[in-house]
Amino acid sequence: MGKFYMLAELNRRTMQKKFSTILQSFAVFPILTANLVLAPFAGVGTGLPTVAAITPDQNGNLTSEVADNKQHDLEVKAAKVDAYFAKYNLPYAGYGLKLVTAADENNLPLYTVAALAFVESTAGKHACPNDKENGFGWMSCRGSNFKSVDEAINTVAEAIGGNNDNTRHYYDGKTDEEKWKTYNGRANPKYVANMKWVMDQFDKQEIPTSLAGADKANA
Repeated sequence: MGKFYMLAELNRRTMQKKFSTILQSFAVFPILTANLVLAPFAGVGTGLPTVAAITPDQNGNLTSEVADNKQHDLEVKAAKVDAYFAKYNLPYAGYGLKLVTAADENNLPLYTVAALAFVESTAGKHACPNDKENGFGWMSCRGSNFKSVDEAINTVAEAIGGNNDNTRHYYDGKTDEEKWKTYNGRANPKYVANMKWVMDQFDKQEIPTSLAGADKANA
Protein backbone atom coordinates (compact mmCIF):
# COMPACT_ATOMS: atom_id res chain seq x y z
CA MET A 1 0.00 0.00 0.00
CA GLY A 2 2.81 2.44 0.90
CA LYS A 3 4.61 1.59 -2.29
CA PHE A 4 1.47 2.31 -4.34
CA TYR A 5 1.02 5.67 -2.60
CA MET A 6 4.63 6.67 -3.35
CA LEU A 7 4.17 5.85 -7.07
CA ALA A 8 0.95 7.88 -7.23
CA GLU A 9 2.63 10.84 -5.58
CA LEU A 10 5.56 10.63 -8.02
CA ASN A 11 3.17 10.59 -10.99
CA ARG A 12 1.29 13.58 -9.64
CA ARG A 13 4.46 15.63 -9.23
CA THR A 14 5.63 14.66 -12.72
CA MET A 15 2.32 15.80 -14.23
CA GLN A 16 2.50 19.14 -12.34
CA LYS A 17 6.01 19.73 -13.69
CA LYS A 18 4.95 19.00 -17.28
CA PHE A 19 1.89 21.23 -16.92
CA SER A 20 4.06 24.05 -15.53
CA THR A 21 6.44 23.68 -18.48
CA ILE A 22 3.54 23.91 -20.94
CA LEU A 23 2.29 27.11 -19.28
CA GLN A 24 5.76 28.65 -19.48
CA SER A 25 5.91 27.86 -23.19
CA PHE A 26 2.66 29.79 -23.72
CA ALA A 27 4.13 32.74 -21.84
CA VAL A 28 7.25 32.75 -24.03
CA PHE A 29 5.40 32.36 -27.37
CA PRO A 30 3.97 35.92 -27.55
CA ILE A 31 7.45 37.30 -26.87
CA LEU A 32 8.90 35.25 -29.73
CA THR A 33 6.04 36.38 -31.98
CA ALA A 34 6.64 40.01 -31.09
CA ASN A 35 10.32 39.63 -31.91
CA LEU A 36 9.48 38.11 -35.29
CA VAL A 37 7.07 40.96 -36.12
CA LEU A 38 9.58 43.60 -35.10
CA ALA A 39 12.52 41.88 -36.77
CA PRO A 40 12.23 43.72 -40.15
CA PHE A 41 12.40 47.04 -38.34
CA ALA A 42 15.30 45.95 -36.18
CA GLY A 43 17.44 45.10 -39.19
CA VAL A 44 17.11 41.33 -38.77
CA GLY A 45 17.26 39.48 -42.09
CA THR A 46 13.89 37.96 -42.96
CA GLY A 47 14.14 37.40 -46.69
CA LEU A 48 11.44 40.05 -47.23
CA PRO A 49 12.05 43.11 -49.46
CA THR A 50 12.89 46.31 -47.61
CA VAL A 51 12.14 49.91 -48.55
CA ALA A 52 14.81 52.56 -48.12
CA ALA A 53 13.64 55.49 -46.06
CA ILE A 54 14.06 59.03 -47.47
CA THR A 55 15.44 61.43 -44.94
CA PRO A 56 14.09 65.00 -44.65
CA ASP A 57 17.36 66.31 -46.14
CA GLN A 58 17.08 63.98 -49.15
CA ASN A 59 13.45 64.95 -49.66
CA GLY A 60 14.39 68.61 -49.52
CA ASN A 61 17.15 68.10 -52.08
CA LEU A 62 14.74 66.27 -54.40
CA THR A 63 12.16 69.05 -54.13
CA SER A 64 14.83 71.64 -54.83
CA GLU A 65 16.05 69.71 -57.88
CA VAL A 66 12.52 69.47 -59.29
CA ALA A 67 12.04 73.21 -58.77
CA ASP A 68 15.38 73.96 -60.45
CA ASN A 69 14.48 71.80 -63.46
CA LYS A 70 11.09 73.50 -63.79
CA GLN A 71 12.67 76.96 -63.60
CA HIS A 72 15.22 75.95 -66.21
CA ASP A 73 12.46 74.75 -68.53
CA LEU A 74 10.64 78.08 -68.11
CA GLU A 75 13.82 80.01 -68.87
CA VAL A 76 14.60 77.94 -71.96
CA LYS A 77 11.10 78.41 -73.39
CA ALA A 78 11.16 82.11 -72.49
CA ALA A 79 14.46 82.48 -74.34
CA LYS A 80 12.97 80.77 -77.41
CA VAL A 81 10.00 83.17 -77.37
CA ASP A 82 12.26 86.21 -76.96
CA ALA A 83 14.62 85.06 -79.71
CA TYR A 84 11.72 84.47 -82.09
CA PHE A 85 10.19 87.90 -81.38
CA ALA A 86 13.57 89.63 -81.57
CA LYS A 87 14.26 88.02 -84.95
CA TYR A 88 11.36 90.04 -86.37
CA ASN A 89 11.96 93.08 -84.16
CA LEU A 90 8.60 92.74 -82.39
CA PRO A 91 7.59 94.82 -79.34
CA TYR A 92 7.09 91.84 -77.02
CA ALA A 93 10.70 90.67 -77.31
CA GLY A 94 11.90 90.64 -73.71
CA TYR A 95 8.54 89.57 -72.28
CA GLY A 96 9.25 85.87 -72.82
CA LEU A 97 9.64 84.91 -69.16
CA LYS A 98 6.53 86.85 -68.16
CA LEU A 99 4.52 85.19 -70.94
CA VAL A 100 5.53 81.60 -70.16
CA THR A 101 5.32 82.12 -66.38
CA ALA A 102 1.77 83.49 -66.65
CA ALA A 103 0.82 80.42 -68.70
CA ASP A 104 2.42 78.10 -66.15
CA GLU A 105 0.68 79.78 -63.21
CA ASN A 106 -2.68 79.22 -64.91
CA ASN A 107 -2.06 75.59 -65.92
CA LEU A 108 -1.74 76.35 -69.62
CA PRO A 109 0.83 75.01 -72.11
CA LEU A 110 3.82 77.30 -71.66
CA TYR A 111 3.71 78.86 -75.15
CA THR A 112 -0.03 79.61 -75.01
CA VAL A 113 -0.03 83.28 -74.00
CA ALA A 114 2.93 84.15 -76.21
CA ALA A 115 1.23 82.48 -79.17
CA LEU A 116 -1.98 84.43 -78.48
CA ALA A 117 0.01 87.66 -78.53
CA PHE A 118 1.55 86.76 -81.88
CA VAL A 119 -1.71 85.62 -83.50
CA GLU A 120 -3.71 88.58 -82.19
CA SER A 121 -1.29 91.46 -82.75
CA THR A 122 2.01 90.08 -84.09
CA ALA A 123 3.39 90.30 -80.54
CA GLY A 124 2.32 93.88 -79.89
CA LYS A 125 3.11 95.29 -83.32
CA HIS A 126 -0.57 95.79 -84.06
CA ALA A 127 -1.92 96.33 -80.54
CA CYS A 128 -5.35 97.86 -80.02
CA PRO A 129 -5.33 101.47 -81.33
CA ASN A 130 -7.15 102.74 -78.25
CA ASP A 131 -5.20 100.55 -75.81
CA LYS A 132 -1.54 100.24 -76.75
CA GLU A 133 -0.83 97.80 -73.88
CA ASN A 134 -3.44 95.39 -75.22
CA GLY A 135 -1.72 93.10 -77.68
CA PHE A 136 -4.25 90.31 -77.19
CA GLY A 137 -7.41 91.72 -78.75
CA TRP A 138 -8.91 91.48 -75.26
CA MET A 139 -12.60 92.46 -75.28
CA SER A 140 -12.25 93.10 -79.03
CA CYS A 141 -10.25 96.23 -78.17
CA ARG A 142 -13.33 97.75 -76.55
CA GLY A 143 -13.54 98.73 -72.91
CA SER A 144 -10.11 97.59 -71.77
CA ASN A 145 -7.53 100.05 -70.59
CA PHE A 146 -4.49 98.16 -69.37
CA LYS A 147 -1.86 100.09 -67.49
CA SER A 148 0.93 97.79 -68.66
CA VAL A 149 1.71 94.83 -70.88
CA ASP A 150 2.20 92.76 -67.71
CA GLU A 151 -1.37 93.53 -66.64
CA ALA A 152 -2.67 92.49 -70.05
CA ILE A 153 -0.68 89.24 -69.92
CA ASN A 154 -1.99 88.36 -66.46
CA THR A 155 -5.59 89.17 -67.36
CA VAL A 156 -5.61 87.04 -70.50
CA ALA A 157 -3.77 84.11 -68.87
CA GLU A 158 -6.15 84.09 -65.88
CA ALA A 159 -9.21 84.25 -68.15
CA ILE A 160 -8.18 81.38 -70.43
CA GLY A 161 -6.97 79.37 -67.44
CA GLY A 162 -10.42 79.65 -65.87
CA ASN A 163 -9.19 81.79 -62.98
CA ASN A 164 -11.23 84.89 -63.70
CA ASP A 165 -14.63 84.86 -61.96
CA ASN A 166 -16.23 86.88 -64.76
CA THR A 167 -15.14 84.56 -67.57
CA ARG A 168 -14.66 81.19 -65.87
CA HIS A 169 -17.88 79.74 -67.26
CA TYR A 170 -16.55 80.18 -70.81
CA TYR A 171 -13.42 78.07 -70.22
CA ASP A 172 -14.12 75.59 -67.43
CA GLY A 173 -13.81 71.93 -68.41
CA LYS A 174 -12.49 72.64 -71.91
CA THR A 175 -9.40 71.33 -73.64
CA ASP A 176 -6.67 73.77 -74.67
CA GLU A 177 -7.86 73.82 -78.28
CA GLU A 178 -11.45 74.43 -77.16
CA LYS A 179 -10.23 77.34 -75.05
CA TRP A 180 -8.52 78.87 -78.09
CA LYS A 181 -11.70 78.49 -80.12
CA THR A 182 -13.64 80.19 -77.34
CA TYR A 183 -11.16 83.06 -77.21
CA ASN A 184 -11.38 83.97 -80.89
CA GLY A 185 -11.88 80.81 -82.93
CA ARG A 186 -15.45 81.60 -83.85
CA ALA A 187 -14.35 84.70 -85.72
CA ASN A 188 -11.36 82.96 -87.30
CA PRO A 189 -11.80 79.32 -88.36
CA LYS A 190 -8.02 78.96 -88.72
CA TYR A 191 -7.35 80.21 -85.19
CA VAL A 192 -6.42 76.84 -83.68
CA ALA A 193 -4.20 75.97 -86.65
CA ASN A 194 -2.49 79.36 -86.36
CA MET A 195 -1.89 78.85 -82.63
CA LYS A 196 -0.32 75.44 -83.24
CA TRP A 197 1.88 76.81 -86.02
CA VAL A 198 3.23 79.65 -83.86
CA MET A 199 3.87 77.36 -80.90
CA ASP A 200 5.77 75.03 -83.21
CA GLN A 201 7.90 77.94 -84.42
CA PHE A 202 8.76 78.80 -80.83
CA ASP A 203 9.79 75.24 -80.14
CA LYS A 204 12.03 75.10 -83.22
CA GLN A 205 13.70 78.40 -82.36
CA GLU A 206 17.37 77.97 -81.52
CA ILE A 207 18.29 78.54 -77.89
CA PRO A 208 20.88 81.24 -77.08
CA THR A 209 24.33 79.77 -76.46
CA SER A 210 24.33 80.31 -72.68
CA LEU A 211 21.07 78.43 -72.19
CA ALA A 212 21.94 75.81 -74.79
CA GLY A 213 24.95 74.79 -72.72
CA ALA A 214 22.83 74.60 -69.56
CA ASP A 215 20.21 72.60 -71.40
CA LYS A 216 22.74 70.01 -72.53
CA ALA A 217 24.18 69.80 -69.01
CA ASN A 218 20.73 68.93 -67.68
CA ALA A 219 19.93 66.42 -70.43
